This record gives sequence, structure tokens and C-alpha cells, in this order.
Amino acid sequence: MESAVSKTIPSYLLEEITKAITSKDYGSVEIYIESGKIVQITERTIRKTTTKFSSDIRFGSNKK
Repeated sequence: MESAVSKTIPSYLLEEITKAITSKDYGSVEIYIESGKIVQITERTIRKTTTKFSSDIRFGSNKK
């Protein structure tokens, strides 16, 4: 088995990962690995809301 130290990540993948991370204010970047190789980079973006809801509002409830 090859050690993690002896493996290198190609520069184009490092650039893609760096771009994905630096383009996010909120969210996540997932890196998928198969057989020791990066096969997928998934980006999720989270949009934070600024709306203030009243504490008595319940979504999915018939109560008012």
C-alpha cells in the first residue's frame, strides 16, 4: 500500500479545490476519492436569510 506522503495531488486539482473553497462565503466543498484518486469535487452554497420571523410562526402548522 502506498503511503499518503508519497502521493501527490496534481496542480490542476489543487487549483480546482482552491477555487471551490475561496468562492464560498457559506457552504461546503466535498472531495470524493475512489481507489486513492480524487474523482469528484462537489460544491454546496448556503444562502443565509436576513428575514426575522416572529416566534409564533410555525411552518406546516394550522395554528395561528
